[in-house]
Amino acid sequence: MEPITALSTALAAFRTSIDLAKSAVAARDDVKLAEVKQMLNEHIFEVTNAALQLQEKHSAARDEIDALKDDKRKLSAQIAQLEERSSERAKYDLHELSESVFVLAEIQPSEAGGSPHYLCQPCMDNETKKVVLQRQQKSGRINLVCNHCNSVYFTGRTYQIDHRALSARLAGGDM
Repeated sequence: MEPITALSTALAAFRTSIDLAKSAVAARDDVKLAEVKQMLNEHIFEVTNAALQLQEKHSAARDEIDALKDDKRKLSAQIAQLEERSSERAKYDLHELSESVFVLAEIQPSEAGGSPHYLCQPCMDNETKKVVLQRQQKSGRINLVCNHCNSVYFTGRTYQIDHRALSARLAGGDM
């Protein structure tokens, strides 16, 4: 029975050798698997960082697009305002009231039959204010006055002061 025992011992040793080989292969595979897992985790980390950077860039680009849209809306509103201003200004032309005294005058009187009027040129052109000049009689002169900037425009016309009526009014206490 010695050969059977020897065979049995040899088989047991062989099994042990196979088990040891399997353990060594499994340990090697575990090490390799751990290395692969580590490498995969590093790649996942890199991809996650790249995705976050792309999201930040996308968000910044979206913010920039929104800002550009706001700027476009503002510029469109400004253009519309300037076009309206230009259209309104085109209804008036520079008119010389008297020597070297200029105001803006309606090119065509209004359709509603209103009388032609004059505007203060500095207020219209510099401040976009449409200020109709008001008639003022002072010291025998007829002027037009801007109620916004207080400019006075001499019309070149005068009026005669009725001194008798003025004296009568002063004597009667009407003033």
